[in-house]
Amino acid sequence: MSFDDLFENRNEMKPQKFNSVEQATGKSASRLIDQRIRDLGGWRGETLARMRALILDADPGMTEE
Repeated sequence: MSFDDLFENRNEMKPQKFNSVEQATGKSASRLIDQRIRDLGGWRGETLARMRALILDADPGMTEE
């Protein structure tokens, strides 16, 4: 058996890769981040929300992935 025979079907055995969080979960990254901030609550959620707002203000064209 040759090397090529062993790996002839290797693409069929690879796990499926998703191009985005949205494809993997059905939700956009922004919505997942919103949910995570709500779930954290307290000072952690407030701090994360402030940091996110600062980043989005600094680069409004940024895409959350």
